[in-house]
Amino acid sequence: MVMIKLYNIAENEFHEHAVHSQANAYKTGAERLVKIFLKNPAYNADLVYSILHLYQVFVEWRLKEVIRTLNIALFVGDEFPAYRRLDLLWKKFAELAEKANLDTQNAGFMATQDIVLQLAELEKVAMLATLGQADVMMEIDVIELSQAMSQMDIHLTGIEVNMPVQEASMAN
Repeated sequence: MVMIKLYNIAENEFHEHAVHSQANAYKTGAERLVKIFLKNPAYNADLVYSILHLYQVFVEWRLKEVIRTLNIALFVGDEFPAYRRLDLLWKKFAELAEKANLDTQNAGFMATQDIVLQLAELEKVAMLATLGQADVMMEIDVIELSQAMSQMDIHLTGIEVNMPVQEASMAN
């Protein structure tokens, strides 16, 4: 039997490793489904929404993780956002990135913004379609999505690792 310990982040039991592990678990799950998707064309239609959802949750957790890192670096607390909407998480992240004097015009930042906002829009459309409130046909390039997730993760990790704490503290 495999035992898994879950952390209750909502009750302020924050564990850096648990959050990063949770984000990576969603990404790993999505990547495994992408491999199945590529090997078994018959399953393709069934797997696309699951892959999309896992990547959306991965992005949610990664943004929350980086938001918390920036909050700490900027000495404004250790807030871990409770909300889940990607567009709102991106807005908070972008505000903190500006305060931290990060280059928000570089290609990595702009590419990350594009993928997060596209996922936020796909999230809304998929929900409406699921509820029968929209008759939509979504075209999702799973390989491109997977590559975009990896690039986004590299960019966000670079921000965390290279966070200019001293400069950020002066930005307040």
